[in-house]
Amino acid sequence: MQVITLELLRRALGDDVVEIRAETIKVGASPSQVHRVFLTYAPDTLGPASVIVKTIAAVWAGDPFGGERELYFYRDVAPLLGLARPRVYLTDMDADTGMRVLVMEDLALGYRFFQPEHMWTSSQARCMLRAYARLHSRGYQVLNSQPPPAWLFPPYRERLLRRDIPGLARAVVQRGRWTDLPSLDRLYATTCQDLAHTKKDPVTLLHNDVYPPKLAFPRMGEGEGVLIDWEMVGSGPAELDLAYMFLQPYRSHQALDRQEMLAYYWGQRALLGDVIPSLRECQERQWLADRVMALWLVPVAHKVALVPYPSGSAPCRYWEQMFAVLYERLVALARGEW
Repeated sequence: MQVITLELLRRALGDDVVEIRAETIKVGASPSQVHRVFLTYAPDTLGPASVIVKTIAAVWAGDPFGGERELYFYRDVAPLLGLARPRVYLTDMDADTGMRVLVMEDLALGYRFFQPEHMWTSSQARCMLRAYARLHSRGYQVLNSQPPPAWLFPPYRERLLRRDIPGLARAVVQRGRWTDLPSLDRLYATTCQDLAHTKKDPVTLLHNDVYPPKLAFPRMGEGEGVLIDWEMVGSGPAELDLAYMFLQPYRSHQALDRQEMLAYYWGQRALLGDVIPSLRECQERQWLADRVMALWLVPVAHKVALVPYPSGSAPCRYWEQMFAVLYERLVALARGEW
């Protein structure tokens, strides 16, 4: 059944919508699609020329809350965070298919979206880090006012500690995606040992998946970027989002000075009134987060190696790049390098 209908857009924007035209702009790795819908109104009626409609499948393999997560976030959590965000016109569920639907503001007029291969400039990275700082600062307050809700993306500890990460990596090697990783067992063991001593580290909300297409940059000035695509919103130490910033599938971070960017992030957290760890503590926590993030991605690499995405699809192109980037990071981390 067609989910994007005139009736849906009328419920979101009013009965003066008389015609719609939809174009698909993204088919995600998860069971979701993003569409831009152009709108025509009755005479003498004003409204947005276009909106973004995201359709999200009801059932996600191995992720019972996957279909609901982004709706929960926009409806229940986003208003508490003070983040720049698109206006949400409607959250809905198609009665016949169970498909979830988000109708949101189209940010294209005021913001720029880059292609996956884009290389961040220092200015653009700071824009992202300002958004991260606000998310992590307010996310800490939101999470610590109540237990983490069940709909959040499964905690990183679950995937890391309950899976045979070295065994999964060896399976990726056997599939011809990687060459041997002889030091991975030791890297995994020491990381698990370190995690056992950090259970009291501050936990906040995490985006978990920012790369160039998932951040809207202001067209004018150097304001705060808008983080989009919250399908993987979860909880954990803020350093995990920072770790992924430097583990990009298309090496978008390669022109950035890592230490300069991390210092800028913590400076932004200080401006928001947060207590900042010492430099040594920041380095120790980031070193652990870098290892956790890389190892955390091994089960995904294993899944994709066994069941590749369709040739030519955006997820396929993403992982064709990510296999090499992740392998290089695992090798470097096993050597004790950042």
